[in-house]
Amino acid sequence: MKNLPKYIRLRNKTHLIFDFDGTLADLILDWSKWHLEVLEIIGKYDKEAVNFRGVVHYSRNDFLKRFGRVLKKDLDTHNEKYEAKMLSGYEVNDYLVDFVKNNSEKYYQFLYTSNSRKTILPIVEELEIIDDFKKIITADEVEYFKPHPFGFDLIYDPNIDKLHYLMIGDSKADSGVAKAAGIDYVDVTEIESR
Repeated sequence: MKNLPKYIRLRNKTHLIFDFDGTLADLILDWSKWHLEVLEIIGKYDKEAVNFRGVVHYSRNDFLKRFGRVLKKDLDTHNEKYEAKMLSGYEVNDYLVDFVKNNSEKYYQFLYTSNSRKTILPIVEELEIIDDFKKIITADEVEYFKPHPFGFDLIYDPNIDKLHYLMIGDSKADSGVAKAAGIDYVDVTEIESR
């Protein structure tokens, strides 16, 4: 287990990028129909999309490269509506939310989530951490979804060595962003919560 403040200090991290769902909080949301509905949308553009049933979360970017902004708009609209319809609440990771609140003066903190802005902003406001982030990047603001590092590019300052950046998340998409961006990653399950 990693003591987050110690880990950050010893590795001289100054720019911390937090995922939201599964990291700062767990959205109480039934994702069971999400994949099938995304496949249905992509299927309007490519009839062979049904072959991607098991990996649609990670293959969406391949379709975006082929079909561009029109498909992206459809996927963003779906994501926003799906989350609005299915979200019934959230459970807070008190340790990380307190960390964000107590360290906004010490570190440059960013939020980079695969959720829609309309889903996340009210929660971040309710948790009173909206002002603790230098920038909030949501799925509807990126050209490509995680694990593509497009969202990191919206955060990255080329005057700051990548050694000073740390991604904190809970998924292969989050670790994939970190790897693709060339920055360190810590999984939320590895962090001591005391």
